[in-house]
Amino acid sequence: MDHLRYSGLSQAIQLKAARDILSANRGVMRRLEVLAETGLPDGWLVSGALYGNIWNSLTGRPDDYGVKDYDVFYFDDTDLSYAAEDAVIQRLTPLFPPEPPVEIRNQARVHLWYEDHFGSAYTPLADSHEGIRRFACTTHMIGARLSGGELEIYTPCGLEPIFGFRLIGNTDTNNRVTHEAKAARHVKFWPELEFVPWPGDLTPYRAGNETDWAGVQRLLAKSFAYMEPILGRPAGATQATAEALAEEAQQGACWLIGTPYPVACLFTRASRDHPDALYLGKLAVEETCRGQGLARQLVERAASQARTQGLAALTLDTGASLTQLQATFGRLGFETPQERDGEPGVVTMMRPL
Repeated sequence: MDHLRYSGLSQAIQLKAARDILSANRGVMRRLEVLAETGLPDGWLVSGALYGNIWNSLTGRPDDYGVKDYDVFYFDDTDLSYAAEDAVIQRLTPLFPPEPPVEIRNQARVHLWYEDHFGSAYTPLADSHEGIRRFACTTHMIGARLSGGELEIYTPCGLEPIFGFRLIGNTDTNNRVTHEAKAARHVKFWPELEFVPWPGDLTPYRAGNETDWAGVQRLLAKSFAYMEPILGRPAGATQATAEALAEEAQQGACWLIGTPYPVACLFTRASRDHPDALYLGKLAVEETCRGQGLARQLVERAASQARTQGLAALTLDTGASLTQLQATFGRLGFETPQERDGEPGVVTMMRPL
């Protein structure tokens, strides 16, 4: 698992690692130097040659292994004709190393040909960054360029998908087919990769015998790891085994979103301290899926479960020092946290139904 040595670390550490890896790759740096010399407006080296060579470095494979081509984005909306773009391609391609080949595309005119090639409409882009954000897989969202001689890296979704060796679909685009096709190719070259299927129905469902408990375990471990330095101790959710999670779900319930790979989860059980309340625990949402209301969906599903059982409230415990998390629960309808008797550093939050 040494290839995952940067997974889960801070953004600053991951950014330094990416810069170190790419700076040591002569092929990448030579192309970045040429790109800088061309003066292309909003010019970036993007996607496969970057994440592919990061994976090669972390797995001990040779440079450019699995890299089909080097993609160069630029943005010039002063002339949207094919002739203008082709003139740039013909003039600049010979300046780059021949293998793997370079593919140069003006992002200002992608909307003019995209539908004919891929069958769906494509709204005009505002710049190269937006082109990167439209990739079918969030793992592919990386661009690099030399700015003032320094290596600049753009990653709108962060570097965790790359360092975590996880292929995660960009659900902001209607591009599931491309995501799955590229993933099928990638796993042949880098079998360490974990393919995250395109989310289907995002309705919460109850975990059962077919649940991927190892996937739930990974989701919890990654989601709760940030708490440990704040709490000064291991978080219980990061220590649970897949077997223990399956047993916990049998004793209560586990609600999931995402199939077959879970992207959000919530465990519920009878409250030991409040007979009229349902206890919530281990609420987690995959980082790349946050901001879509998945946590609220799970909490509302728990509220429906509690009402069905004739209960009057939801309750949960959290760390007294986890103020941002308490604020999140507040937005989900939970009341002001109260210190828990006999457990310093722990607070209880209630939500009447």
